[in-house]
Amino acid sequence: MSEERKIKKRAISIRGMTARICEREDNIYNQAVITDVLKMYFDECQKALENGERVGLSTIGTLIPKVHVYRRYGIPDMNDPEGNLPFVQVHFTRSKLCKEKINSRFLKNLKNGFPGLGERCQCNKAQRGLLISQGFSLREEEDECTEE
Repeated sequence: MSEERKIKKRAISIRGMTARICEREDNIYNQAVITDVLKMYFDECQKALENGERVGLSTIGTLIPKVHVYRRYGIPDMNDPEGNLPFVQVHFTRSKLCKEKINSRFLKNLKNGFPGLGERCQCNKAQRGLLISQGFSLREEEDECTEE
C-alpha cells in the first residue's frame, strides 16, 4: 500500500478549530467561549440546511441543499426494497476569491517542487505523471518518477 493511502485525511473539527483560534495573537477569548460559539454557529448552519436554506460561509463559499429524484427509465427498482428513494445532496460552491487563493497557492507549490496544497492534500502518482508530461516543473518529484 502506498504512503499516500496511509495518511488519514481528517476534516478539522470544532476542537481543532478552537485550538487554532486560541493560538492566534489577536485572540482575547478563552477556549470554552470559543467552543460554545462555534457549536452554536454550526448548529444554526445545520438547522438552516435542514430547512432547505443556503448557508454562506464568508469569503469561503456557499453550501446549497439540492433534492434529487431518481429517473427510472422503465427499469424496475433494484437497490432498495422500497425502491430508490429521493435524497438530498449538499453542494459547495467556492467564492471567487477563495478559488483564486487556493489555485495560486497550488501553482506556487508546484513551482517550488511540491505537488499539492499541504501534507494531507497532494497529487497521486498518476496526477504527478500528468503534470510532468504537461511541462510543469516538479524538481524532486520529476527525478523520483523517472527513476521508477
